[in-house]
Amino acid sequence: MKKKGLKNEKHLFNSSDSPNHNEDEFDLFVSELQMKIDEENRKDFSKHALELGDNPYHHQIPENSEKMIQGEWRGPCGDSVRWYLDIKNNSQKKPYIKAAYYTTDGCTTTSIASSQTALLVENLTISQARKINDDIVLKALGNFPEKDHHCVTLALTSLNIALDNFEKKINKRV
Repeated sequence: MKKKGLKNEKHLFNSSDSPNHNEDEFDLFVSELQMKIDEENRKDFSKHALELGDNPYHHQIPENSEKMIQGEWRGPCGDSVRWYLDIKNNSQKKPYIKAAYYTTDGCTTTSIASSQTALLVENLTISQARKINDDIVLKALGNFPEKDHHCVTLALTSLNIALDNFEKKINKRV
């Protein structure tokens, strides 16, 4: 049964009276805001750093983590990084970092710095890994905001704590 007078229902209401109008405006606002954020990020970060932000490297608690060397430090900013290092002996019987995993309760820039640090230290001996410093990590990252350089220091400080823990463990054996 047809209702009289409602042939053109869609023209009876102003589009702003539509129940979905506020959702559409909100979605447009969010989309425009995200585009502005993305544009700023492309100015502040290298493509490589943004890729690590989107796809962090070894940001996880690995299987058998209880058997790995661990080290954690909470920086002055309140963020912390915990490392899980799988350390083996190479053919010259020197310990090296076979794999480096981390977790963080910090911001994305802390994760980016830790991801880059993990990429740099894997397959290095302990003495080589200790030579990795802020400048090396920042150079590998490319463009990285100066206000976030402390995130690199956080990643490296906690890594060195893990390496200290490894050396303490080795010295107890001797």
